[in-house]
Amino acid sequence: MQTLSSENPPDFSVIVPVYNSASTLERLFKEIDKTFKKEHQSYEVIFVDDFSVDGSLAKLKELQNKHPHQLNYISLSHNHGQHIATFCGILHSKGHYIITLDDDLETPPAEIQKLITCLSETQADLVYGMSGKANGQGNGKLVRDAGGFLFKKILSKGAEVNGKGSSFRLFKGDLRQKLAAINFEFIFLDEILHWHVSKIHHTEIETAKRIAGQSGYSLFNLISISARIVFNYSDFPIKLMIWGGTFSAMICFGLGIYHVYNKLFNDVQLGFTSLITSIFFGTGIILFALGIIGEYLRKIYFLQLGKQNFKIKDSSF
Repeated sequence: MQTLSSENPPDFSVIVPVYNSASTLERLFKEIDKTFKKEHQSYEVIFVDDFSVDGSLAKLKELQNKHPHQLNYISLSHNHGQHIATFCGILHSKGHYIITLDDDLETPPAEIQKLITCLSETQADLVYGMSGKANGQGNGKLVRDAGGFLFKKILSKGAEVNGKGSSFRLFKGDLRQKLAAINFEFIFLDEILHWHVSKIHHTEIETAKRIAGQSGYSLFNLISISARIVFNYSDFPIKLMIWGGTFSAMICFGLGIYHVYNKLFNDVQLGFTSLITSIFFGTGIILFALGIIGEYLRKIYFLQLGKQNFKIKDSSF
């Protein structure tokens, strides 16, 4: 097997975020190796250890000594989460195509070829492997299903990805340079990828039961992550302020006019009309001004985010 280098990059880079998965790593690498050797495709695997506490890093070092040309690892200084760990691995990859894969073997590496086939047939920029079969069990499954449902509902409020995706992806290595320009505190990889691609496909895959450990995503974690996505990657909260402020201002103006009418045509307590009218009109003006400020904040937000207003399919450059 040839040594990989920047002058001679592999066909595929497989990025695997790792957290407390020492028992699955050797089997996972062997199955990845078997998958690519069968198709005579060059590859590299980059494991990113997200501050595991079960000996995963020691296992990765052992595997890297055995397979120095196909396997590399990165160890993060503390736990950053799956998306940042995956993002870190992508920036260190060299392949013409990039595949992201979980470390739990719920998605067998043999399913990688389905992503490759789908990309080849559709000429897509991004392919997701999707399974309709849930492999969780008991109360944990119910919690994850409920969390997943809420996750998609919250994401629908402004985020481009709209909740439809998975951690099993294949996309072109050209996106690596665009991702390298991202320097956000909170990374949600799917949303960022959607900014830079125009043709996305989903292909059905087979999944297996998790052979060790359990998911690190609780119901609370999924809700917390989805809320952070909405606040970091969409303008929905600002739109809520704009429309809420405008609607409230209209109500206040309406109530103010009503009390002026009441003063002119009905007998009301002396001084009440001037007081209540000034309160409602003043509040209405403040809320309307907040709505205008919100619109300017929305424009500044997208300018700071660096999100492109267009997607280029092809170019002569």
